[in-house]
Amino acid sequence: MYLSFMRYNHRYTFKADIEGFKVNDEYAASIDEELYKPVVTLENVYCLDPDDKFKFVAIGAELNYGKQLAQLGQLAKGETIQFNARIVSPWAHKLQEDLRNPTKVSIIKPLMKERYPVPDSEKLRVGYIMEVNGPMNGQPYDSHLVHQYDNWCDIYGCKKGFATRQSNTKPSTTIRQNRCHKHYGTDSN
Repeated sequence: MYLSFMRYNHRYTFKADIEGFKVNDEYAASIDEELYKPVVTLENVYCLDPDDKFKFVAIGAELNYGKQLAQLGQLAKGETIQFNARIVSPWAHKLQEDLRNPTKVSIIKPLMKERYPVPDSEKLRVGYIMEVNGPMNGQPYDSHLVHQYDNWCDIYGCKKGFATRQSNTKPSTTIRQNRCHKHYGTDSN
């Protein structure tokens, strides 16, 4: 992902299609534990060049699923979003660069009429993604986080059926108070 006008650690305007969601397992040396991080996977990534034309830059990329993206509500595969982000490559040998710190995020090709909210809490967004993806796809799955997301849906009157339709799994309806074995970022929720 690089065009002649692009420089690392600079912000650019991108547009891309939503491919899906995943949870990355990242090691946090400061606490000596793994953290779950919510991620939106993108395909058909374009960048706005200095002549105000979108140029193709990558088949796929990852975008941290932060609060700005969550404020859009639930996203569907195939929808097109536009956003500003910083291009970073923390490792010189890394094959796929990441886009970080998205701002000015908007949906420019919506595919649904009714959009349900996504939690502000990073921990609950991880539970949402785990419910969307289900336990059988090779991604991390923590039933405690899925139950916390389901509880959030019940409290705020949100429909969790949308996540279920995305994943073809049955939504959880019971809350289990398990002890969590991982840290989930710095959110207080």
